[in-house]
Amino acid sequence: MNVSFFVVVFRVLSFTLGVASTKTIRYVLNEESDVGTKVGDLAKDLDIFQSKTNRKSFRFIDQPHINLFNLRAADGQLSVAQRLDREQLCRRSQYCELSLDVVAVHQEKYLLMHVEVDIRDINDNAPKFPVHEMYLEILESASEGTRFPLEVATDEDVGRNYIQTYTISMNEHFIVEVRSVEEGGLYAELVLVKELDREKEDTYSLDITAVDGGIPPLSGILTVKIKVLDINDNTPAFEDSFIKIVLSEDARVGLFLLHLRASDPDEGQNGEVVYGFEENTPLEIKQIFNIDPHMGRLTLAREVDYENREFYELKIIAYDMGVNSAPAQCTVRVDILDVNDNAPVIIIKPQDSDSVTHITESAPVNSCVAFVSTMDRDSGVNGHAHCSLLGHEHFRLQHAYGYTFMIITTSLLDRETFPEYNLTAIATDQGTPPLKTILPFSIQLSDVNDNPPEFTKSLYEVWIEENNLPGVCLTIVQAYDSDVGQNAEITYSVLNIQSNSQILSSNLVSIDPLLGSLYTAMSFNYEQTKDVEVQVLASDGGFPILSKTAMVWVRVVDMNDNAPVIMQPKSINGSAFSYIGLQATTGTPVLQIIAEDADEGLNAQLSFDISEDPNKLFLIDKTSGCIYLKTALNYTVNNSDRELKLTVRVSDHGIPSLQSTVDIHFIVKSHTGPTRESMLTSVEHLERFLTVLEKYSVPLGLCVILVGVSVVATVLAKLMRRRGSYSTNTNMERRALSKEEDMSEAYSNNYAPFFVGRRDTKSHENEFCSSLLSVLWGDAEAKVSVHTELNIHMNIFI
Repeated sequence: MNVSFFVVVFRVLSFTLGVASTKTIRYVLNEESDVGTKVGDLAKDLDIFQSKTNRKSFRFIDQPHINLFNLRAADGQLSVAQRLDREQLCRRSQYCELSLDVVAVHQEKYLLMHVEVDIRDINDNAPKFPVHEMYLEILESASEGTRFPLEVATDEDVGRNYIQTYTISMNEHFIVEVRSVEEGGLYAELVLVKELDREKEDTYSLDITAVDGGIPPLSGILTVKIKVLDINDNTPAFEDSFIKIVLSEDARVGLFLLHLRASDPDEGQNGEVVYGFEENTPLEIKQIFNIDPHMGRLTLAREVDYENREFYELKIIAYDMGVNSAPAQCTVRVDILDVNDNAPVIIIKPQDSDSVTHITESAPVNSCVAFVSTMDRDSGVNGHAHCSLLGHEHFRLQHAYGYTFMIITTSLLDRETFPEYNLTAIATDQGTPPLKTILPFSIQLSDVNDNPPEFTKSLYEVWIEENNLPGVCLTIVQAYDSDVGQNAEITYSVLNIQSNSQILSSNLVSIDPLLGSLYTAMSFNYEQTKDVEVQVLASDGGFPILSKTAMVWVRVVDMNDNAPVIMQPKSINGSAFSYIGLQATTGTPVLQIIAEDADEGLNAQLSFDISEDPNKLFLIDKTSGCIYLKTALNYTVNNSDRELKLTVRVSDHGIPSLQSTVDIHFIVKSHTGPTRESMLTSVEHLERFLTVLEKYSVPLGLCVILVGVSVVATVLAKLMRRRGSYSTNTNMERRALSKEEDMSEAYSNNYAPFFVGRRDTKSHENEFCSSLLSVLWGDAEAKVSVHTELNIHMNIFI
């Protein structure tokens, strides 16, 4: 494993659950490590997210160097993805650090990790001279100690792997002296240590070796070929061999920088000094600076930029015009002074590496939304930028590291209130005058399912006629959802159906799950179900599912679908039998038709009429159904005609009207003794009377009085009948035929009791009186028609 060691430094911004925090970790890695080499395990090295749950992930935030490394999402293992060449990545920088930003997410907790990978140099580059050979011409009169510049060797490695020394091949005239520059580099100069004698040796071939400090050390060789000259034995000499000047980056073109002076003691052309750049000077320097060859004046030929280059090193030579002139060299270092000429640059990096910044509306307070980084190419205070955030109080900036900040939420968010935030990042440097950069950007909120569907009405009321066909649309319920997407997709269903607090079959109605249209699934019957309460459920498509209910009241409208049912007299196959005394007189009530209709309203309002009356003996009250005699029987009925037939029709008032008929056969009886049938009828009336007493809770004292009255009335009736002193039927007949009768009447024929009460009421008083009178007159004899008028005014309080 090529990882030497790692150093972990924690800088915790906050520890709240769901709150963004940052940690910094540094790894050290040798360059040229094999692809796949493990750099580190973020989860293990930082001791975070050690649980075995799979709901955690690590991912890079977009940065220049993320393609050089692989990051395993499950546990944050960092490994080498490409060849790491320190010389390409960092040139000859003393430190080579690659910065990576990693976001770890675990159970809605966000953790920012700043990873710094220190790429350590290995000795993989040997020192190298720009040329393999160089030529020098040296006057034989050159004095001891004369120095001659050599080609500078370069080594792409740094530190101990960089050039540590220079050596020279064995000779007696020259040595190599090593000099260092401020940046830490080394260069060699050839020094004459013994005078030359052209007559003894006019050429020399020396090997200059540059050696680095690696293990094993690497080296590069420069062959220096020297020719000894026999003329012009004095060379120019600079007043200073090294000069340093400072130049502001906003200096104008043509600015005078320096006056170089070199002297030559020779005379004539041998003492005429000419200035210029050293032969191997880069073209860039020659384009930026200009030197007067005769005056030695150094001027600025083109603008400089501190952000492109912080200093320049000029090699200026001075040589005379004599034959075989040997040049003198002076090094001029030009340091560029930074001015505030660059505004800060703002870079916004969303967490999800998307071009648009998103955050879920359910994010807790202090959640990290994005990263804001500022850069300023200037230096010093000119490059120190202050960053601020404007636009909405729901977000603020929190320092992460260096010039990187996090955009943090300050309150809970609601997409339905603010679906998008338009913010402005402002970066201002500290230069004079300060420069400012303004960058508008937006944050869009992602929807979560936090709003249930809402119905347009909480109660829908519809009416439908009974006996409808299945599939009829009752109504359309509508609901809306403030969320978006799948969270706002609403489906409808029937939760329950009930009538009169009883749950009915769910097959009674159906609903379109998408449109909310409510349909009948079967036919309604008003007589069974008068109204139905349908609870409709609207559910959205989010997770978890949210729902709301609304009530639909279905009112069933009655239709005339039930014919009247004749309850009394009891009939078999449409025929009924009754008894009538031969002595019955005109106006005597002989029978009351009682009918019921299951419908309501006009559909249940009944009318009675006689459809067939062969003997023309009867008439009927259309409202009460009471049948009377038109004429006395003893005048119209022969002894042989003992059975009278009558057909009664009962009709409701519906449209169309429905009818029922009954054929009534009256048996004419001539004797007056009570029969078994009349006795049974009296018992039935007594039972009915007792039931009424119990139903309306009549006090015991009143019951005793009523029984006593019934006994006395019965005795009186017997006596009056025997004496034949009963009143005539004229007034009774008139009252019986009158439709405006306001008194209660009690009649009795043979074994057929009647009670005709007020037609405008069905109160319990009438029911009670009907039962009482039935008991009183239930044993009347068939031969004598008894008409007794009772004025009974009773108030029964229950």
